[in-house]
Amino acid sequence: MGLKIERKVARLPASFDIEKHGDRLAAWVKQSSVFGPDWELQSISVNERTVTAIRRNAVTEVTETTVRSRPRKLLGLPRGTKPSDADKYAAEYADTFPDFFMTKFDPYLLQATVTKMSPEEVRCRDAVAGALGVKPWDVQVFAHRGGGFDLELPPTYTPSKHDDKLSEVATTIVGRPGWFVRTQPAKLTAQIVPADLPSFEKAYPYPTLGRLRPKSLSESLQLPLGMRLGGPGEPNDQLEFDFDGTPGALVSGTAGSGKSVTVNALIFGALQRGWQLVVVDVPHKAIDYEWVKPYVRPNGFGCASKAASLTALKLVYEEGQRRAGLLAEHGVQKWQELPDNVRAANPLILVIMDEVTGLFASDPIPKALPKDHPERIEAEQHAMETDLLKMVTAKIPAEMRFVGIRIILATQMAQANTGISVPLKTNLANRVLQGANPSKSARGHALNDPDAAPHIPEWIRADKGQSRGVGVAELEGQVPCVFKSFYASTDSYLQALERLGAPKTLTPEPTAAQIDKHVPRLDDGLDEDGDPRPQLAEPTKRFGAKKRELEDWEIDPVTGKPLTGFAKANAARHQLGGS
Repeated sequence: MGLKIERKVARLPASFDIEKHGDRLAAWVKQSSVFGPDWELQSISVNERTVTAIRRNAVTEVTETTVRSRPRKLLGLPRGTKPSDADKYAAEYADTFPDFFMTKFDPYLLQATVTKMSPEEVRCRDAVAGALGVKPWDVQVFAHRGGGFDLELPPTYTPSKHDDKLSEVATTIVGRPGWFVRTQPAKLTAQIVPADLPSFEKAYPYPTLGRLRPKSLSESLQLPLGMRLGGPGEPNDQLEFDFDGTPGALVSGTAGSGKSVTVNALIFGALQRGWQLVVVDVPHKAIDYEWVKPYVRPNGFGCASKAASLTALKLVYEEGQRRAGLLAEHGVQKWQELPDNVRAANPLILVIMDEVTGLFASDPIPKALPKDHPERIEAEQHAMETDLLKMVTAKIPAEMRFVGIRIILATQMAQANTGISVPLKTNLANRVLQGANPSKSARGHALNDPDAAPHIPEWIRADKGQSRGVGVAELEGQVPCVFKSFYASTDSYLQALERLGAPKTLTPEPTAAQIDKHVPRLDDGLDEDGDPRPQLAEPTKRFGAKKRELEDWEIDPVTGKPLTGFAKANAARHQLGGS
């Protein structure tokens, strides 16, 4: 130790009586010529008639040791030293022992410690002490040879109160952006670790491009989405979309944000795993999905018109109802529990609905025109189709998950005034927001918990190569993260699908007969000359040349005449609700 203690034993005077003189013994020790004023009574032995006293050496003793390859000196403190004397002794020791700094001060044990420290260690120690609100000697700092520091923290350290301040020390005082702090609160230790800022490559090629379809059920439900941005000091890793227990997802992002790249990756992943595909989009954007049109399930490319979109979705819904009977037949609760051969014959179905805002929009009805005017009837027809489209879209995630149908809605804006209702968003708890710098309102509409979801780091936003294709993902069962989508050209996807022998269809679009069956008309579908009335924005024929027979619900039960205008629209809505 740094304090030397002397001990002396002397015989008691012959006249000493413990009962009479015991309370004066301590004073006698200090006054006796045998001891003196520097001595203190420690103990007496009545049988041996001896007294023992101790004296603390008033001369500071220095003991030198080495800790973690650093020289250290243990110094004794004089009696009467107080905690408030620490600053005074720290300054004295710095002058007395060059390159040594006080690292421990204990006036109760009359001991101090000084340790040889590098300028970097001193700077780090002072910064950490300032962040924690303690004296520098309450923090122990040891530099790593390869960079960074080990810390021993005081008992006053609290993670919730101090971690952010320690991170600031790491990134702005002793290190640079990218450095981070790893703490062990139970052990009161921490490390300041050098690292580069987490970053993305300019592009991440789609993995497993052209490989065989996975054989296991769990593999078939996992679709690669992109690379997840690693945490401080951690590498990026692959982000996968688990479709096991989810009905689908909502993918948001403005034009040019990378939304199409993400959706294309999910489409290829689904086809690669043997899923069936349905694509629904507005006519003027259908070109984005022409590459995959041959690979949709029969009649599953509903992009030529709103009526075609509605038909494609109603065909999927009908398939879901058929599969519900299949589950009942096998006595199981969901698609995943069906026998392997039955699942193979009834693969998962992925429904892609892009430009949902456009699909859910309808033109105003010109109410100034007579109810039977062709243009007003056409506007009402489109409004009815829009309502029906919204209804069946909402039904798919709400009712069809257990039969193996998944749906992804892609849109630039994901708020209720664009037709995406709260119940629909609630059923699509998985959210992806594309874009390097979305607005606060866009985050609020697109994400479940925008406050908890991370933001795209500033250094990634500022780099054009890194920022392309980035987004934020909130996927069920995973921590929200920043990611970058996998990329491949549509030609590469097509070549891979050819190598895999993915099945094609000769009838990708809904037929005119299917549209007639699933989309009610507010008129008979013929113009004044008896010719089929063309659908707006519909490049393919929708009706045959012959006039079809009216169904019972299209005839007024009172007058026996065909319903027209609003009466027919209301009847159509009731017909859908009852079907």
